[in-house]
Amino acid sequence: MQKTAVLQDKKVNIKMVLSGLWTAIMFVYLYADVLSLFRPGIINKMIDGYMGPFRVDQMALLLAGLLMLVSIIMIPLSLLLAARANRIVNIVAAIFLSLVAVANIMGEVWIYYLVYGIIELVITIAIIILSIRWPVEA
Repeated sequence: MQKTAVLQDKKVNIKMVLSGLWTAIMFVYLYADVLSLFRPGIINKMIDGYMGPFRVDQMALLLAGLLMLVSIIMIPLSLLLAARANRIVNIVAAIFLSLVAVANIMGEVWIYYLVYGIIELVITIAIIILSIRWPVEA
């Protein structure tokens, strides 16, 4: 009788998982924005100085940049912060970006953007759940 090989399956450290999820969400944000450039009229709106419905000025670009910095900074913070602070910061950042994702998809009619928005929401909710269930040492 032949023995069935058992695949090795080691538990991944929670910090690595969280950092990976923040990395994944950055790609989702980036690709959704790139695809948006192909929507009819978007480039013309950009040339006219609009980002979606908002007039572009220094403050609008600063706020948009700061919004993206949240998830960018969470990639290394998830690896570097001590467990207690890490848990809190991940929960707060993910709740904030979950609210942003909901606001972004409200009233949206383009299916690709709805799909990306839902994926963003699923990832941020996963971050919240994983952070709440942070493993404790025995």
